[in-house]
Formats: sequence, C-alpha cells, structure tokens
Amino acid sequence: MTKSLFLETSSALGGLALVDASGPKPRVVAAREWRRLASHSEVVTASARAVLEQASWKLEDLDFLAVGVGPGSFTGIRVALNMIRAFAYAAHRPVLAFDSLRVLALSSTPQPLPIVTLTNAYKNMLYGARYRWASNNELVEDHCPALWTLDQLTQFIDQPVLCLGDGFEAYQDLLPKAIKAFLIRDSQQPDEPRVEIFSPLLARDLSRASLQDWKLVKPLYIRASEAEEKLRSGLLKPIQKI
Repeated sequence: MTKSLFLETSSALGGLALVDASGPKPRVVAAREWRRLASHSEVVTASARAVLEQASWKLEDLDFLAVGVGPGSFTGIRVALNMIRAFAYAAHRPVLAFDSLRVLALSSTPQPLPIVTLTNAYKNMLYGARYRWASNNELVEDHCPALWTLDQLTQFIDQPVLCLGDGFEAYQDLLPKAIKAFLIRDSQQPDEPRVEIFSPLLARDLSRASLQDWKLVKPLYIRASEAEEKLRSGLLKPIQKI
C-alpha cells in the first residue's frame, strides 16, 4: 500500500494530497489547498485532476483512497465522500475513513500540552475532542469526537490545553472565564486540518484492517442537519402524498 490520495473538506479549508509511502518515510508528492467560497464541489474535481497530472499518476495507480468523514460541515463532508466513493468504485480500491478532528490535532506540532479541538457546530454548540502527544510522538485520543455545549466544556477541560479550531473565535465571548483561562491559543498552530501535514502521518500508521469497501464508508454526523432539526421541531412538514 504505497500510493494514496487524501481528501479533507469538512471545514472551509479544503485539501487534497497524493502520498507515496514506498520509501523510509511517506511523502507528499503533490497537493492542493483551497478556501471554500461557495461549495467545495466547485474545485474538488479539478484539484484531483491537477495533482494526478502533476505526479504523472493515474487513478489506477493508487493503492487506496482516504477521506475525512467529519464531524464538520455537512455539505463539505458529502462532497468529499461522493468523490472518494466514485473514485474507489471506478478503480476498485479500498478507502480509509479518518476523523476530521483527529487530523486537525495531527496538524499541530507535538508538544507537552494536551490538545482540545473545538470546531463550530453552530447554535452555541461545538464539535469537540481531546488528545495528547505521547513520548513517542504518537497522538493519543482521550475523549472521542462529540457534540459539546458551552456548559459541558468544564467536563473536558480542567487544566491548560492547546485549543485548536474555529470554535474558540466563534464563542470566545460566551465562554466561562474559568474555561477560557485554560484555553491556550498559538497563532503558529492550525485551526483547520492541513492535508500536507497529516496525510503522511496517517499513511505511515496505516494498517490493512483500517481499509474498507467504499460502500461501507459512512459520514460521522454527530448532530442532525438543520433541515432534520426543523423537521423534528415541526418547522418543516413532510410532503403529503397526493
């Protein structure tokens, strides 16, 4: 399993990278990043074509494909899943599904501080998870991705932590003072997953057991979409059969 394509579009920053793991260390052969203005769907296909041409690779040269399944933007996750599923089906290749909060933490520099990833889930809610770098530079998950309210942050943050993600900027004025004092921000650390950083790390630690058929890859939707929430609350009504 040496050649792979990674795609992550769960946030406003989209990224796509080709990784070659045939040498001592996996390396990025070609990559593209873009900032979403409307939808990732407008650029993702052209970006995939561009990196494959840059590396002189064909879709059939890939050993597997990798995709971020969230949590994050519902639309962004769907765009990435649809493209990777289509590529995997066409090339008969397996898929690696990865957690978008984990790769946000993987995009940071290894350090002694625990890491809390907070991304905006809107309506005073956050997608949150907690990690730490072990002494062997392996990222350890202490709290799996979940939907957190602002009041629940005290359950997961009881000491200084490196805070990554756009959730801090979105809710910094609403955060309890005791919690805000624990959230260490570093302008040198990313608030969005950086595919050029995390893709070689995932390729390095790949096991065949983590690969699956494209039909089994599911999005990590921790909360219902806005349309589903409106339907449940009665703001939207199902279309009546005629």
